[in-house]
Amino acid sequence: MLLVYVGCPAWHSLPVSYAGLPISNVPAQTANIGAYYQIYNSGILYEPRVWWQYTGAQNIYNNNIGAPTSQKLPSFGIFNASLRVKVSKRYLFAGMHDASVNVTVLNLLNKQYNNYEYISGGGYYGVAGQILGEPGMPRAVYVSVNASF
Repeated sequence: MLLVYVGCPAWHSLPVSYAGLPISNVPAQTANIGAYYQIYNSGILYEPRVWWQYTGAQNIYNNNIGAPTSQKLPSFGIFNASLRVKVSKRYLFAGMHDASVNVTVLNLLNKQYNNYEYISGGGYYGVAGQILGEPGMPRAVYVSVNASF
Protein backbone atom coordinates (compact mmCIF):
# COMPACT_ATOMS: atom_id res chain seq x y z
CA MET A 1 0.00 0.00 0.00
CA LEU A 2 1.33 3.45 -0.93
CA LEU A 3 0.29 6.43 1.16
CA VAL A 4 0.43 9.88 -0.37
CA TYR A 5 0.05 13.00 1.76
CA VAL A 6 -1.37 15.93 -0.19
CA GLY A 7 -1.05 19.49 1.10
CA CYS A 8 0.96 18.45 4.14
CA PRO A 9 4.58 19.53 4.67
CA ALA A 10 7.12 16.74 4.36
CA TRP A 11 8.17 16.94 8.00
CA HIS A 12 4.60 16.13 9.07
CA SER A 13 4.23 13.10 6.82
CA LEU A 14 7.24 11.06 7.89
CA PRO A 15 8.41 9.92 11.32
CA VAL A 16 11.08 12.27 12.63
CA SER A 17 13.91 11.37 14.95
CA TYR A 18 15.33 14.06 17.22
CA ALA A 19 18.12 11.77 18.44
CA GLY A 20 21.25 13.76 19.12
CA LEU A 21 19.48 17.14 18.90
CA PRO A 22 19.30 19.46 21.91
CA ILE A 23 16.08 19.89 23.86
CA SER A 24 14.53 23.28 23.14
CA ASN A 25 13.55 25.81 25.80
CA VAL A 26 15.21 23.98 28.68
CA PRO A 27 18.04 25.89 30.35
CA ALA A 28 21.33 24.11 30.90
CA GLN A 29 21.56 25.58 34.41
CA THR A 30 19.31 27.39 36.86
CA ALA A 31 20.27 28.84 40.21
CA ASN A 32 18.91 30.96 43.02
CA ILE A 33 21.15 32.51 45.63
CA GLY A 34 20.18 34.98 48.28
CA ALA A 35 20.35 36.20 51.82
CA TYR A 36 17.98 37.33 54.51
CA TYR A 37 18.26 38.82 57.95
CA GLN A 38 15.96 39.23 60.93
CA ILE A 39 15.91 42.39 62.99
CA TYR A 40 13.75 42.63 66.10
CA ASN A 41 13.11 46.12 67.42
CA SER A 42 10.48 47.28 69.92
CA GLY A 43 8.10 44.38 69.29
CA ILE A 44 8.37 44.50 65.49
CA LEU A 45 10.20 41.86 63.43
CA TYR A 46 11.77 43.03 60.16
CA GLU A 47 12.89 40.43 57.60
CA PRO A 48 14.63 41.89 54.54
CA ARG A 49 15.52 39.43 51.75
CA VAL A 50 17.46 39.72 48.49
CA TRP A 51 18.09 37.01 45.93
CA TRP A 52 19.43 36.52 42.43
CA GLN A 53 17.62 34.20 40.04
CA TYR A 54 19.71 32.82 37.17
CA THR A 55 18.48 31.01 34.04
CA GLY A 56 21.12 29.49 31.76
CA ALA A 57 21.27 29.53 27.97
CA GLN A 58 18.57 27.59 26.10
CA ASN A 59 18.42 26.10 22.62
CA ILE A 60 15.60 27.52 20.53
CA TYR A 61 13.10 25.73 18.31
CA ASN A 62 12.90 26.28 14.55
CA ASN A 63 9.32 26.18 13.25
CA ASN A 64 10.61 26.19 9.64
CA ILE A 65 12.16 22.75 9.96
CA GLY A 66 10.09 21.50 12.88
CA ALA A 67 13.09 20.67 15.02
CA PRO A 68 15.39 22.08 17.71
CA THR A 69 18.44 24.08 16.66
CA SER A 70 21.85 24.82 18.08
CA GLN A 71 21.00 28.55 18.25
CA LYS A 72 20.71 29.73 21.83
CA LEU A 73 18.67 32.15 23.86
CA PRO A 74 21.27 33.91 26.05
CA SER A 75 21.33 33.31 29.79
CA PHE A 76 19.93 35.96 32.12
CA GLY A 77 19.76 36.78 35.79
CA ILE A 78 17.44 39.04 37.75
CA PHE A 79 17.58 40.48 41.25
CA ASN A 80 14.59 40.31 43.59
CA ALA A 81 13.94 41.72 47.06
CA SER A 82 11.32 41.60 49.77
CA LEU A 83 10.62 42.98 53.21
CA ARG A 84 8.34 41.35 55.75
CA VAL A 85 7.27 43.26 58.83
CA LYS A 86 5.58 41.26 61.59
CA VAL A 87 3.95 43.08 64.48
CA SER A 88 3.81 41.72 68.03
CA LYS A 89 0.60 41.36 70.03
CA ARG A 90 1.03 44.62 71.91
CA TYR A 91 0.38 46.62 68.71
CA LEU A 92 -2.62 44.60 67.55
CA PHE A 93 -6.37 45.08 67.94
CA ALA A 94 -8.28 43.00 70.46
CA GLY A 95 -8.70 39.40 69.31
CA MET A 96 -5.81 39.46 66.81
CA HIS A 97 -3.04 36.93 67.32
CA ASP A 98 -0.54 38.25 64.80
CA ALA A 99 -0.26 40.45 61.71
CA SER A 100 2.33 41.02 59.03
CA VAL A 101 2.87 42.97 55.83
CA ASN A 102 5.07 41.67 53.04
CA VAL A 103 6.35 43.74 50.09
CA THR A 104 8.06 41.83 47.27
CA VAL A 105 9.77 43.38 44.25
CA LEU A 106 10.57 40.99 41.38
CA ASN A 107 13.07 42.08 38.71
CA LEU A 108 14.22 44.85 41.02
CA LEU A 109 16.52 46.48 38.41
CA ASN A 110 13.85 46.23 35.66
CA LYS A 111 16.15 44.18 33.43
CA GLN A 112 14.91 43.60 29.87
CA TYR A 113 15.30 40.02 28.67
CA ASN A 114 13.48 37.37 26.68
CA ASN A 115 12.46 34.27 28.60
CA TYR A 116 11.42 32.41 25.43
CA GLU A 117 12.44 32.61 21.75
CA TYR A 118 11.76 30.59 18.60
CA ILE A 119 12.37 30.82 14.87
CA SER A 120 9.11 31.68 13.13
CA GLY A 121 7.68 29.56 10.37
CA GLY A 122 5.89 32.66 9.02
CA GLY A 123 2.17 33.13 8.76
CA TYR A 124 0.32 34.85 11.55
CA TYR A 125 3.38 35.68 13.66
CA GLY A 126 6.36 37.22 11.92
CA VAL A 127 8.21 36.38 8.73
CA ALA A 128 9.59 32.88 8.11
CA GLY A 129 13.05 32.63 9.64
CA GLN A 130 12.57 35.59 11.98
CA ILE A 131 13.45 35.06 15.65
CA LEU A 132 10.49 35.94 17.84
CA GLY A 133 10.67 36.27 21.59
CA GLU A 134 8.48 36.55 24.63
CA PRO A 135 9.73 39.35 26.86
CA GLY A 136 10.41 38.59 30.49
CA MET A 137 8.37 40.21 33.23
CA PRO A 138 9.24 43.85 33.96
CA ARG A 139 9.61 45.05 37.54
CA ALA A 140 6.60 43.94 39.56
CA VAL A 141 5.63 44.88 43.11
CA TYR A 142 3.39 42.71 45.28
CA VAL A 143 2.00 43.60 48.68
CA SER A 144 0.29 41.18 51.02
CA VAL A 145 -1.25 41.69 54.42
CA ASN A 146 -1.79 38.73 56.75
CA ALA A 147 -3.63 38.65 60.04
CA SER A 148 -4.95 35.88 62.24
CA PHE A 149 -7.67 36.17 64.83
